[in-house]
Amino acid sequence: MDAPTRVVTLGAELPEIFYALGLESVLVGVSGFTRRPADARRLPKVGGFTNPNLDTIRELDPDLVIATSHLQHQTVGALAEHGIPVWFTNPTRLADVARVIVHIGRWFDVVADARQLADRFLSAVLAPPVVSGPSLTIHFEEWGDPIMGPIPWVAELIEAAGARLAFPEFASSPFARDRIVTPEAVLERKPDLIVASWCGRRVDVDKILSRPGWHPWASQVITVPSDLFLEPGLNLIDARHHLDDMLRRYTT
Repeated sequence: MDAPTRVVTLGAELPEIFYALGLESVLVGVSGFTRRPADARRLPKVGGFTNPNLDTIRELDPDLVIATSHLQHQTVGALAEHGIPVWFTNPTRLADVARVIVHIGRWFDVVADARQLADRFLSAVLAPPVVSGPSLTIHFEEWGDPIMGPIPWVAELIEAAGARLAFPEFASSPFARDRIVTPEAVLERKPDLIVASWCGRRVDVDKILSRPGWHPWASQVITVPSDLFLEPGLNLIDARHHLDDMLRRYTT
């Protein structure tokens, strides 16, 4: 089968992988949330994460659309009805991200380069901790109302960095509905740090601290960029570095 020549990506993290593999020339449309690399921002935008514009996608005449989340299932179905080939990846763990990289390499006959990139990715995100001593316990908040714990790839990043998860059971829970907790449940776990990254929204620290019993954590609430932590791509290397720097600050 011939490699695609006109690709639309619905995940903001995907263009960076294409650029890293020297495949940027096949990209004809990207998510409106695409930030990395800077050059990809100049490509035509096809709309939001869960509601891309189907007419815009059809006008771009892609021979492959790559969807990255179960939240895009309606879009995937609509594209299929119009005869547009769709590859649905839905990564939830760090190893899944590496597999996506290698699969892209297979599509475009750059398997060796893709495997090297995937290996570098895993080596970086799963590197040994940079801090020693007692591990801090982190409550990572992917959403604020209701409170949602971290998707598995974030849970894996936190553990790889040498911290403990306030809710370790979330490390195997890919669906957001299974990671909802109450403010009282978080209090019971007594985390050392509250790390908040509300998907696609600015974190409201005042709202977090207004929860009953949460104000004593005022100096321990840390906000981190959602485009760094909540997109399953090469950006997670920088997310791991961000975590390392955070843990250095709070363990010394």
